[in-house]
Amino acid sequence: MCAALILLCGCSKEEARAASVSNQQNVSDVIEDLASKQEEETNEQQPQESAEPETAPVPAIDESGVRLMNCSGNVDIDLTGMNANMIYSEVYNMMAEPDAYIGKTIRIYGMYTHHYEESSDRHYYACVVRDALACCASGLEFTLTDDYVWPDDYPPEGSEIVVAGVFEVYQDGYFKALNLSDAVIEKYTPNTEG
Repeated sequence: MCAALILLCGCSKEEARAASVSNQQNVSDVIEDLASKQEEETNEQQPQESAEPETAPVPAIDESGVRLMNCSGNVDIDLTGMNANMIYSEVYNMMAEPDAYIGKTIRIYGMYTHHYEESSDRHYYACVVRDALACCASGLEFTLTDDYVWPDDYPPEGSEIVVAGVFEVYQDGYFKALNLSDAVIEKYTPNTEG
């Protein structure tokens, strides 16, 4: 019962009401139902992937000016076919055990965000992933190839993107940071809010 209350605290009123209606279901049934609904919504919104990436980057600029390219080489871990919980879990694993992923080419789907750090005069770009309940988020920083020019070739803040790059760990001050290097933006959907 305590576990159900903890889970319901992070849910919206609508999700909590749906969970309380069915007292016969156990906690894992409720979580599976919510995850299935989120997966269906995500699959409707998520861009469809092509069968195989091209062997060399092929630049293209869409009507908004965002540079889109195909990942060169094979993708070792493709997170774009997973539901929100699976993507979130895999990114969490990358943070917990980064050495197991170093050198692997990873493709991920999520929300594009950008941050400029004035003190170091550095731009940070990331693909942020939320879990199925949209209460937790994690993400991967990425560094695009030299083919991209800031800000002309980058998507608007909050756009949904598919980005692929080689996983690496680097030292940023006192912290270890995770990054997809030599990354490309394969697809994006502009943020229509605001």
